Amino acid sequence: MHTPRSSVLVAASLFPILWLVQAAGAADRVIVFGDSWSDLGFNSLRDTFVAHAPGNDAVDAAISGLEADEMNSSNPSWGLPFITSTIAAHPTADLVHLSLGGNDLRTEFHASLTPAEQDALLTGIADNIEAVVTHIVSQRPDIEVFYSSYDYLRPLPNMGTPFEVNTVLEQLQSRMESRLAGIPRATTHSFYGLMQTLFGQSEFGLAPGDSSLPDIHLPGPPEAFWDEIHLSFDMGFGGGPFGYDLLAEEQYDAFYKWRMEPVTGDFDSDGDGDGADFLFWQRGDYPDPLSPSYLAAWEDRFGSSGMIVAGASEATAIPEPSAFVSMVLGLTFFLTPSAKESHGSHG
Repeated sequence: MHTPRSSVLVAASLFPILWLVQAAGAADRVIVFGDSWSDLGFNSLRDTFVAHAPGNDAVDAAISGLEADEMNSSNPSWGLPFITSTIAAHPTADLVHLSLGGNDLRTEFHASLTPAEQDALLTGIADNIEAVVTHIVSQRPDIEVFYSSYDYLRPLPNMGTPFEVNTVLEQLQSRMESRLAGIPRATTHSFYGLMQTLFGQSEFGLAPGDSSLPDIHLPGPPEAFWDEIHLSFDMGFGGGPFGYDLLAEEQYDAFYKWRMEPVTGDFDSDGDGDGADFLFWQRGDYPDPLSPSYLAAWEDRFGSSGMIVAGASEATAIPEPSAFVSMVLGLTFFLTPSAKESHGSHG
């Protein structure tokens, strides 16, 4: 088994140190664990927090080159004891960001594997990631984990065609969605095809927003990548847009926004608090379906909005908030799937 730190890029490894110096004295909200996608994307994620939710800081505990079986181990430098000690050292952190499993596929997957061998490989990786996530949420009852996917990579001929590599990556993500759906306070989201959508695929003459994109048969666009397996990032020379910057924005919208920004009751972000917001929340599109705190925020906003029922006379007001809440909650038993089904493991 290799040492994870052996693949750390010296230039990239300096960035977390600089950020920690800049963040001295700030309260930490997010701990970033995992491999190089977490490590190299840390600055972008942290910049996103600063831009959208000031006061929410982050700690980079990711290790480039880390594999899932290494994190699910007793090694104090990168295994489960490392998770325990890191979380204990940051008592204000209640969110954990995790990318893991890509290096396992990078070293063990190749297209010549039989279906049984590929299934065994994916099962083993998923077992290790599930164990890591379970360990994280067991540390404190307030901790949530966000397991973020990768994206379609650049050509890796030693592993297979772009289609074969992209397919096995998506298969791992699909397994993790199923696994994490059974773990309270664990969420995942897939970003496969994101860079193709945002950058297009210039090598194939496809512009951003082309209706044929994303295409699992194609590699990630060269403009979004620094090398075959990592997105581009700011190395201190300016430029951009960088792949990790754009990924961080999507990660924020998928998971962090709902936990870092004040709960106003305007769940669909259209500027008011109305029945559409309740339905947005009731469907599970807002985190923690049926959470009393979210419902209370909506009721407060609803009660002060002075809304009129569409199509009614100006004198016809909606029922009093408390009555309306009672009515829609009564319907919830018939309309709402279980929390797992409506929210499940999707951010």
